[in-house]
Amino acid sequence: MLLDYEILRTLFSGFTLLSVCIAYVALKENIAKANQDRDTAHDKEILGQASTSLEWSYNSLTQGNQGTPVPDRLNWLTAARHIQRYYKLKAMLKTDTYKLLNEENEEHWRHAFFKLLDDRAMAKSDYFTNNRPYEWPENIELTSAMIVSEFSQWNNDTEDPVDEASREYLIDHGAFNGTFGKGLQSYYIKIKQQQKNPPA
Repeated sequence: MLLDYEILRTLFSGFTLLSVCIAYVALKENIAKANQDRDTAHDKEILGQASTSLEWSYNSLTQGNQGTPVPDRLNWLTAARHIQRYYKLKAMLKTDTYKLLNEENEEHWRHAFFKLLDDRAMAKSDYFTNNRPYEWPENIELTSAMIVSEFSQWNNDTEDPVDEASREYLIDHGAFNGTFGKGLQSYYIKIKQQQKNPPA
């Protein structure tokens, strides 16, 4: 009888320990899921504002117009402030998914800014100073223009997703199909020929 009691007590202790372990694992999983859900909700909100900040920055320069941005000091300061706040928002992202989504958004706006600033009218100091010999309050503030210019440039530290693509894979999966593909294939052949026979 005493032996049966000991066996039952041992079994009960084992089940209790197993129950505690299962409850602990479940609790850890629930906490991890709650943290993940919180980080996702946080990043979703941050990404939305980060995207808006870059859009506002671009709109501050263009004012809804095509062509060369008006050389307005306040427009450039506002654009730069939005970019600086964008960088702060970007640093707050926690999840890999939202970091990747932000990279996509940033690349879109970087290209838009690059195209906007690729304008011969902006290639001379007269655009920034209105022919004044030094920096007056109504001239474009130098640091703000530098912030916008830096944002528009490709960062050499950035991993280029194009580098991850295999030309052989692209060829095997239809890169040379269709009208555009025929021209592309001809271009590819010319490049290969040049590599075999470089000009002297």
